[in-house]
Amino acid sequence: MNKNFLYNQLKLVLLIFTFIVSACTTTKTECPPNPDNGNLGSFINSSDDEFFPVIYGNKFYFQSNRLEDPKQQYYKSLIFDDKYTPVKVDTIIPPSKYEYSGSMCFYKHSFTKGSELYFAAPLIKNKKENKDIYYSRFQGDMYSQPFPLGSEVNTEHYESNPNISSDGKLLVFVSDRPGGSGETDIYVCKRLPTGSWTKAQCLSNEINTPAQEMSPFIADDGSLYYASKGFRKDKGFDLIKAEKTGEASWGRPKVIAEPFNSEADDMDPFIYEGNIYFSSNREGGCGGFDIYAIPLCGPVVLEGSVVSLDDKTPLNGTLEIKSDLEKEVKSFQVAENGQFKLSISAGKDYLIKYKNECRGDLNFEQRFTAPCSDTSAVKIIPKFRIPESAELFTFEQYKIPFFVTGYYFPNTKENLNALRLKFLYNLLGNADSTRYIEKPGENYDQLAEKVDQALKSAEDFIMSKINTLEYTCGKELGKIRITVIGFSDPRPISEQSKYEGPPVNSSEFNININPGNPIDNEMISKLRAYFTVYQFRKDLEKSENYNKYKDKIIWKVVGRGIDPNNSIENDLKRRVNIKVVRE
Repeated sequence: MNKNFLYNQLKLVLLIFTFIVSACTTTKTECPPNPDNGNLGSFINSSDDEFFPVIYGNKFYFQSNRLEDPKQQYYKSLIFDDKYTPVKVDTIIPPSKYEYSGSMCFYKHSFTKGSELYFAAPLIKNKKENKDIYYSRFQGDMYSQPFPLGSEVNTEHYESNPNISSDGKLLVFVSDRPGGSGETDIYVCKRLPTGSWTKAQCLSNEINTPAQEMSPFIADDGSLYYASKGFRKDKGFDLIKAEKTGEASWGRPKVIAEPFNSEADDMDPFIYEGNIYFSSNREGGCGGFDIYAIPLCGPVVLEGSVVSLDDKTPLNGTLEIKSDLEKEVKSFQVAENGQFKLSISAGKDYLIKYKNECRGDLNFEQRFTAPCSDTSAVKIIPKFRIPESAELFTFEQYKIPFFVTGYYFPNTKENLNALRLKFLYNLLGNADSTRYIEKPGENYDQLAEKVDQALKSAEDFIMSKINTLEYTCGKELGKIRITVIGFSDPRPISEQSKYEGPPVNSSEFNININPGNPIDNEMISKLRAYFTVYQFRKDLEKSENYNKYKDKIIWKVVGRGIDPNNSIENDLKRRVNIKVVRE
């Protein structure tokens, strides 16, 4: 045989061998720290497999078989300001004590703040094909000894991938026990008031398929997310979603669209702060299965308005918004037309407050939850309504009489004592002209304390309106008009009735009455308004701001006579109302 021929054939064989070896040993591109496709990058992922992402508090847990460890140990990274600390094996959590332990989940009691941990582990050492679901409690600064859940949950078959709902009432997991729809199916248990679980029920044939279902997860809104091989032919695991229809039931499931699913295996869903975390072996990763995090929710837009019911108050102001999960309060300016629009994060509870530049006396706030939609944008439309500048304070809310029958002074402790002295010295009650005035009994002593408190509330109301004069809104300083309106009850007043009180000669309030003058219910109602104003002024003049704006305050008294409102008891008609208008 020709030596050159043999040499050339040998060179060809070596070339083919070199090509094959080169093709088999080609390494993937080095994983960057922050890929732009949702991959968590080299902070979390490696060239080996990463599975089962779980976030609890500021701890990010996942499983990996890196370090040539086939047992898939649990790793942990701490999260600070959306950044991850270097990962390390977690030897504290109970699943780390078991070989081939499966996925885990946490539940935190809203009242006791205690924590529960559920995880799957082999019942027999080194038998990863047969697992049970275990339970441990976090007590003090350590976990309790784990123990398997009872026969309501576990069987002699495979149970794994436990997940508990955010309210702690439902437990879902997968099992290959007989009686299901296929290879592994999703089961659900309900927690009883005793703390134990009901017997596990296999979910519907819509949820489960003849193929594998794995890694179920119940979101805060009750939706069920899981991985399944039974929805797309010739395809690995897909991420599936089914919306809640009942206490422990879900509707027709659907395959979640790209980019959550790919042509590779996508599984182990976990939702946290609007992102869905999952593991996938799709192209472009760091190697094997990697963990990804992609925003699950569409955009949420807050598009609201401020309206004024009197068309006088400028709508400029400041909008403050704060999430229950955030410490920082963010501020935005509301335009002159009262419109505002801003983007917020889905899946969070918010408190928004509006402060009007001209109505510093008013507080506007609303609470709401920004919903999560994985199919469309969500618009929230809050509306704040600024009331008319004329505001009414009524004493009807206190359900007590504010005046002794037929008398004009508010029933404070001081005025009550003065009235009793008049009866004691026979200045009232003997002559027919003053019999319309009731002698106060002991029942008025308890009422007097409530009257004092109510008058104090009324004075606070008046001062809150006077303080609005601090807000000029760039306009000339206005005035405050305070109208006190008095009422009488239907008790008749005889023609012989005479006024018995100090002389009142007021051009300011157009009252001119002296002791001995005839009196009727209309005059009694007006005097009640007058003496209430006298009471208010005496107290309010102790305030610096009241004296500062004294020349901007206009007082007015009105007597309405007998209150015609038949829905109010007669005793409660002995009162005044207060109307405040900023002019």
